[in-house]
Parts: sequence; structure tokens; C-alpha cells
Amino acid sequence: MPGFPLPYRLAWSYRICRVFGIDIKVHIIFVAMILLFSLQAAWLSRSWAMGALNLLLLLLLFLFVVLHELGHSLAAKALGIRVIDITLWPLGGMARLAEIPEEPGVELRVALAGPAVNFAITLATVLLAWLAGGTERIASIQEGLIRTFVEGGFPLDFAVIVIAINTALGTVNLVPAFPLDGGRVLRALLACKMPYLRATATAVKVGKYVAAAGIIVLLFNGKLISLPTLICLFVFWAGSSELYAVRKREFLRAAAQGFGPFTNAGWQRGTGKNGGGSSRPGPIEADVIDASWTDEEKSERGADTNTGRQKKIPDEEIERHLDQASQEFLKMVDKYKKKDR
Repeated sequence: MPGFPLPYRLAWSYRICRVFGIDIKVHIIFVAMILLFSLQAAWLSRSWAMGALNLLLLLLLFLFVVLHELGHSLAAKALGIRVIDITLWPLGGMARLAEIPEEPGVELRVALAGPAVNFAITLATVLLAWLAGGTERIASIQEGLIRTFVEGGFPLDFAVIVIAINTALGTVNLVPAFPLDGGRVLRALLACKMPYLRATATAVKVGKYVAAAGIIVLLFNGKLISLPTLICLFVFWAGSSELYAVRKREFLRAAAQGFGPFTNAGWQRGTGKNGGGSSRPGPIEADVIDASWTDEEKSERGADTNTGRQKKIPDEEIERHLDQASQEFLKMVDKYKKKDR
């Protein structure tokens, strides 16, 4: 999954290497998880060799996860988007981008780059197997994949392991459950026909339906307590978080265009906690135009009674507007988007 495009980091994450100028980090819980699973395998099988094999398989899995995230990251860099880092954490990999790609074509290419890496590894492995052993080797790999995916067997063939892991990673990430890659592909396609904010809201809604269906399937199969369930819950949480971030950004843009409860809005750059020269938005400065506000309400907001001038609008005011009038806000954004055209 491309992960969060917002510039904040997971605590307790530490850099292990740097590839193509991109920091690769691991989360401490990720390290604890693979060690725990390996010890569990050794305990259940009463064999340290099985525990070591389980550890090697997990490390191989997350090697391909890193390659998947590098696909996203290198595509983003090629398109002019700064990549902050890649972090391995319990639910997979997270490539942090400095900004959300808003152009549908850009987001589509960045989203598809990750699964493309996995499918390319799969095709390369099949080709090498065919060159080494011909049709008999391909038939052996097919049997191994059937035992793995259909019968739930444990593959011992290295080529089967590589193909199974990469096929699963590429396919699962293309499920249209935002913010997985498939959900971002869906948003990019929707954004070709509708405003970006509405496309995000629709993709998030579809993702939640897919996640809910996944949880129901896991429940009826007795696998509710599992990693796939955590991924479904992640889809619920992360999708809503990014939708809120997009809404807030669009709110500021709408305000700057003179729509919504504020007009002539702007925000001072480099005046916040980051100090001078920072690109992070500082306090918002705007004129109050909401006719429903009384003089007392204007006074409470620190505005001048006569002019309605207010400085440093708090984030809570923006959150209140988004929470209480989200549907009206979407219509308002559509209105100013059409006006700009």
C-alpha cells in the first residue's frame, strides 16, 4: 500500500538503510512481531529449524514489501513528488509522500507502480524457471501454487514461494479498498469525472463497504482474530483520516476563493512552530462573512464587531464546520470548482 501521504512519522521507527536516497525504517513492533511468530512456529513444531525457516520466510515477505513500496516511491520521485521515507510496520509497508498526488494521471501511475513491481518479479521468476527447466519445471510450479492457494499447503519450492508472495501482494493491493493501491486507482479514475474531494469521499465509502464485507467473511470462516481483520480495520481508520485531510485542505482553498463561512482567507507561511521560511501553513487570516453570527459570537471569535475582521482562526473552528456541515461543504466545493473552470 502506498501508505500515508501526510508528513508525519510513526514513533519508535528506526532507519536501517538508505536506498535510492530514500530512508528505509522499521517499527519496533514489526521486529517484535516477526520474532514472536518465529518463536511460535518453533514452539508448535518443537523444532528450532522450523522457527528459523519461518523467520526467513517473513524476512523474504517483507523484502518484497520493501520492493513494492520502492515502486511507489521511485514513481513518485520521477513525477516530482518528494518521498520522506519507507517504514515497515506490522500491517506491511508505508511509503510516506510529502503531498497527495491530486492529478488523476499522477496518482494512477504512483498507485499502480507498487503492484507492477510484484507482478514483474512473478513474471521474471516464471521466465527463469522455464529457461532452467522447461515445461516440466513450470508444471511443478503450478502444482506447488495449487497446494499453496487452494489446499493451504506449505510451499518448499523457492520459486513457488517467490511467485506466491508477489502474486498475493500485487493482487491484494489492487482490491478497491481505499487507501490500498486499488482504492487510490479508483479515486484517480473517479477524479477524471468529478471533483477530487467527492472522488475521495466515494472511494473511502467503497473501501469501507469492502472492509465490512471482508470482516463478515472472516467472521463466518472463524478467522476474525487475524491479520486480515486488522487490515480491514486499518482501511476504516486510514481512509477516514485521509478524507478529513483532503476536506480540510479543500476548505482552505474554498475560503481563499471567497466561499464558506470565511472570505478573503489566506494563511501566513513560516509563522507557526516551524519558524521562518517554513512551508507549513501558519495562522489563518480571514474576514468573517457568516450573517448568522451575532456580535457576541464575533466577539468570542476575537473579531472586530464593526468589520468582522478575525485573525488566527483556530483549527477547532474548521473542524466544527467540517463535522457539522460536511454535505453542504461538498456542494459548496463543487460550486467553486465549477466557477473556477
